Amino acid sequence: MSVILVRSVLVCSALALGALSGCKKTPPTDGTANNHPATTPEPQADSGVAVADSGVAVAAPAGPHAEVPGEHCTLAATLNAPSAVPGQTTVEVKLEARDGFHINELDEVQLQLEGTNATVRAELARTDATESSQDGIRFMVPAQVTAASPSVRGRLRFSVCASVCIRQRLSFAVALP
Repeated sequence: MSVILVRSVLVCSALALGALSGCKKTPPTDGTANNHPATTPEPQADSGVAVADSGVAVAAPAGPHAEVPGEHCTLAATLNAPSAVPGQTTVEVKLEARDGFHINELDEVQLQLEGTNATVRAELARTDATESSQDGIRFMVPAQVTAASPSVRGRLRFSVCASVCIRQRLSFAVALP
């Protein structure tokens, strides 16, 4: 069995005014309006992460289920087997916050997917999630398996927060034999 290559890119932003409750916005000290969530912009490049032209991080699939640990969260992805090939199936992507952190509801969530021998929607947002709360997010994405040995690779971007917010990108890959 091959090992999933996963790299999460973390960008931390310390909140200057001390411990805040949840992900409330902080008033800026320079007198300007603050209309953005309490996270820093993500970096332009993922050092050490191979990125395909579509922007989806490439990882080696190990099987139909993958678990990816993040900082204060866990991502689980499952590619369900279709009843026949070609056939319709689903990809389940589930993110759970832990360690007293929660999913930032003020920041965007973006799921990018790419399939081999499978057709999936390329990009989804929080509004496309089956379930979404501060405890976690769950996507059930329809997939059309077009040939034998399908695989789906993806990357989930989100932020978790406690007294600080941490922006993360977690990559995964799942495949059927």
